[in-house]
Amino acid sequence: RKRNKPEPIMPVERRALCPPNFCSGGLYALPKINYTRKGSMPYSKIIQKFLKKFFRIFFYSLAVVFIFISQGKTQSFPSWFYEPGSPEAPGALGFSNLTFKGEEHAKWLAKCRALQGLCEFENWNCKLTCNSYFSLKKLKKQVEKVANSYKIHFDTAKINLSAYEAIPVFVAYAYLKKVKNLQYIKDCYVCSIKKCKPSYLCNPSVEKYAGSIGCAEMSINFMKQYQLALKRAIELFGYLYQVEVDVKELKKVIKTNLSSFKLRLKKAKLTPSGRITSLRLMVRSICLNNDRLYLYLISPDIIEKKVEYSKPCWIENPYCLGKYVAVGRARPNINGYYAQVKQAIINALIELAKSKGTKIRVESIKKDIKGSFSKFKIVFQNVQTGVKQTVSARLIGIYQKGNIIYAGVMEVK
Repeated sequence: RKRNKPEPIMPVERRALCPPNFCSGGLYALPKINYTRKGSMPYSKIIQKFLKKFFRIFFYSLAVVFIFISQGKTQSFPSWFYEPGSPEAPGALGFSNLTFKGEEHAKWLAKCRALQGLCEFENWNCKLTCNSYFSLKKLKKQVEKVANSYKIHFDTAKINLSAYEAIPVFVAYAYLKKVKNLQYIKDCYVCSIKKCKPSYLCNPSVEKYAGSIGCAEMSINFMKQYQLALKRAIELFGYLYQVEVDVKELKKVIKTNLSSFKLRLKKAKLTPSGRITSLRLMVRSICLNNDRLYLYLISPDIIEKKVEYSKPCWIENPYCLGKYVAVGRARPNINGYYAQVKQAIINALIELAKSKGTKIRVESIKKDIKGSFSKFKIVFQNVQTGVKQTVSARLIGIYQKGNIIYAGVMEVK
């Protein structure tokens, strides 16, 4: 018959600390403690409830922080997107939306446009036709033929801008050699008008070459936004450096989204190196500030410091052109150079409205400066009669003296 094992003999002190029903495991068995209090919840449940609340609040806070970070996150793209080229190392960008023939077709279309821009800038006879209806095979064939003959390299990227999440943009970069010393790349990551980062946002003459700024708000897609910013940059360049650009050439450039190109001029431009009938222009840098796009456009054919511009006659005599020219001026603006030019034009439009001889409030004037710098419409209200009047105007010219910008506008019927 089996004998029951005798319980281990323990000192009196240890027995008092260890309940008898839990000491059968030996001297080192842990007692089961019931953390209860008369008329209250067990401590284990209180701790469990506390931990549930703690982790719920913790994960909710983490999610909120993640949303704020993702919303305020600066989008980073390839370095060549921000600085596609310089006069010493020319490069060109090409853009394409997603075509009905797929992503591969869109990439080669962007390559073709980038190559076309570089060919125009370098004055090469490439004979390229970048048509979205061409087959992929045909696009590849003509691009590879030209690229191999001039030893041109390509980089491509698919960009998803936060403003156009559902519409990706395919960007291609054509170059002979990449820009080694990236001057603006760090500031482009934290693009800020108020801090003048990059520096060209407040001073387009930061380099030795003639330059201008183009700006565009959010549009239907990135292509449209880029086209508008490029158009404004070219127009502003023409007014600042007294260059008359051929309208057909301008439309061609805007249509093909070139970042490096050559434009024919209506009148020969006199420079220290002689008269020029065409002008090379290139997008030196691109900067994205929230949904706003800035382009820095320069021309290596015009050295900024060597150019002397004649003072327009309408600054001192508003009737020198046979019709009244309203003049507006603006000092440096906290929102950058482009905003300063815009303010000078607005002030000129206000002066034009005041010249009508009616008593008006400046606050009642509405300015339309949406699509282009060249044509405007202003609507103002007579204080005495309350009658609204619309006046169409066009920009005559822009002149800069020191840090003050003058703009002249004339009424058109």
